Amino acid sequence: MNHKSRIIRENTRTRTRFPLIGKIRCGERRKNSAGKEYPASLDYFKATGDYAAKFIEAYPGEPNNIQIVFISNEDWESCYEEWDARDPEGRRAGYGDGETFFLFDPKSNEYEPTQDKSIVDEYSKKNKLKWKPVLTLHFLIPKIRGVFGVWQFQTSGDKSSISAIRSIYDEIKDQAGMVINIPFDLTVRKVTSNKPGSKSVYPVVNLVPNISAENVEQLRSFLDAGQDVKRLGMLTEEKMKAFEIVKPVAEELNISDEEIEEALDEVAKKTPPRPDLNLFEDVET
Repeated sequence: MNHKSRIIRENTRTRTRFPLIGKIRCGERRKNSAGKEYPASLDYFKATGDYAAKFIEAYPGEPNNIQIVFISNEDWESCYEEWDARDPEGRRAGYGDGETFFLFDPKSNEYEPTQDKSIVDEYSKKNKLKWKPVLTLHFLIPKIRGVFGVWQFQTSGDKSSISAIRSIYDEIKDQAGMVINIPFDLTVRKVTSNKPGSKSVYPVVNLVPNISAENVEQLRSFLDAGQDVKRLGMLTEEKMKAFEIVKPVAEELNISDEEIEEALDEVAKKTPPRPDLNLFEDVET
C-alpha cells in the first residue's frame, strides 16, 4: 500500500473551537513611488485584527520570537496544510488536500468537490489559477492578557518554513503523544538564497519546543498510563518536575487531578518566570 502524503485531510471537520482574534504575519503590503502596492517580507512578527494592540503590548518593538501553545491535538485544528488556488485578482478559487479538491462554482456559489485531476487541470487553465501549498497554525499566546482567543499564522514557504514547522510539530506529537499545552517558540529570521547568482532574501519561520527530551518521554509515559495531562495547563519545565514528584503520591492518597492542578498552579506562582531570551535567534536551518 502506498504511503499518502500528510496533506490528506477530511474537509468536513471544524477547524477551531475558539474565536479567531487576530493573525500573526512576517510580511506586509507596501506602496512604491507610483502608489502601487507590493508585498514585503519582514524579519519580525506583526499582528493584525481588532486585538493587534494586545500583541504589541505583550511583544513591543519588532519581536522575532514569540511563545505559543497549540489549542488541540487534532492537526486539523492546530497545524494543517492544504493546496490553495488563487485567480489573477487574488480571489480563492479552489483548495484541496492533494486527493480531493474543492473548486468554486459561480452558479451555485459553492466550492464543489472533485477527485478528478483532469477536471482540476481544465478548471485551472480556464481560470488561470496559481496553486501553492499553505500551512496554517492556530494557537494561543500565553503572554497576551485580557482576552482569550486563537491567533493564526499562515505560510506558503514550501521549501523552507512549511517543512521545518511541520517536521518539528510531527516529531513532538509522535514522541510525546500530544502537542496541546506544550510551549513552543515561533521564530523568524531572514536568510539569503544560496542558489548561484540569486540575491533573493526571504523570511524563514521555525518552531522550537520549550520542553526537554526527558519531559517528552515523561509525557508519553503519563498518556500511555491513561493519565489526563491536558488539565494541567501550559506544561512548563517547572510544572513537569512538580508533576513527576506529586503524581505518584497523589495516586496513593487518592487525590483528584483537579486538586493536583490547583497545587501545581500554586507552585508555578512561586517559581520565577523563564527568561524571555532569543536563544534560537542564530540557529542555522
